[in-house]
Amino acid sequence: MSTGTHPQQLITGRRKLIAWMVCLSLLFFVMCLGMFFLVQIPYVLAVGWAGYLWRTGPTLTLSAAGTLWFSGTLALFFGGVHLAGRRVYRGNERGAGMNWRLRWSFFLVALVLMLATSGICLIGMSHQLWWMATRDRDNLVKKSPGSYFCPVSFREAARRSTSKNNLKQIGLALHNYHDEFRQFPIGATVDPTGKPQHGWVARVLPYLDHRDLYQQIDFHQPWTADVNRKPFETPLPALRNPGLNYDFEPGEKQQAERSGYQPAHYAANQRLLGVNGGLRIQDIKDGTSQTILGGEVKEGIRAWGDPLNFRDPAQGINQGPQGFGGPFGPGAQVLFADGSVRFLSDDIDPAVLKALSTPNGRERVEEVERNSGK
Repeated sequence: MSTGTHPQQLITGRRKLIAWMVCLSLLFFVMCLGMFFLVQIPYVLAVGWAGYLWRTGPTLTLSAAGTLWFSGTLALFFGGVHLAGRRVYRGNERGAGMNWRLRWSFFLVALVLMLATSGICLIGMSHQLWWMATRDRDNLVKKSPGSYFCPVSFREAARRSTSKNNLKQIGLALHNYHDEFRQFPIGATVDPTGKPQHGWVARVLPYLDHRDLYQQIDFHQPWTADVNRKPFETPLPALRNPGLNYDFEPGEKQQAERSGYQPAHYAANQRLLGVNGGLRIQDIKDGTSQTILGGEVKEGIRAWGDPLNFRDPAQGINQGPQGFGGPFGPGAQVLFADGSVRFLSDDIDPAVLKALSTPNGRERVEEVERNSGK
């Protein structure tokens, strides 16, 4: 009996070696051409979810009521699947004299959950791809009068899309609050001595899927009270802009001075969410699609618990810490009172920006643009 290597095994080994050499050569060729996205996409699809869970896991808050509701619903669904499987299987001629197995029910329920999760992921991916393929002027950055250019970085586009979705989530929370209380939340409550108490973000926590965090806040005490320190030290993913690589200001010194309070990279329009007063949608006489509700900020950032987390959009875009500003090009993404998100350029006409900032100035943006020569 021969102990030598079979010729067929040698041929197979050589083919594997050639295949590996071809793959490494293609990888090297791709890296030399700068097409890193061809490597990034498979990597993100394979292990990117692990990094996402590692980053977002500590920020998630589990609701006891929600967990019990989901567990009970899942148990009822599993019981229904198992009973239906037993009945159908016994009625089948092939299943005569046999019982429906419990593990089969586990397999079917797991398959349904996997398909549902995959469907949600597929919808999100399709929306992202559609957005990248059909970006309109609102998603373009103005480079010079009459010309526009698109960001070429896939990572920057993803971060910009995430920031836009954050603003939409904030807008939905504000509208859900309005549906329940018939007005937008008060921007800031102030006691008779003029000391700020609580802001609009704290009031919409239940509509940002943080009801447990909302219940931990003592609204009879200021937001800086010791009893409220733990809730306001909790980071809110929807209030963090992925385009900023700092919390409050560039540098560790400024961040340390905040004593653990978490930032809000988005602020409200002080003309709508002001001090000790809430505005109704019917009070926005200029129209919800023509009135700014909030937007991105990158200077003068405050903690999300700070009642003074609002500013005047009429101060300009990227013109200082008193106005809005964004990290994605010369402009900022802005949330309007109708829930839409649009990109406003730095060089927007000041008269147009002021008209968009007021809820009842009775200005028509088209007329302002025409009179200003735009």
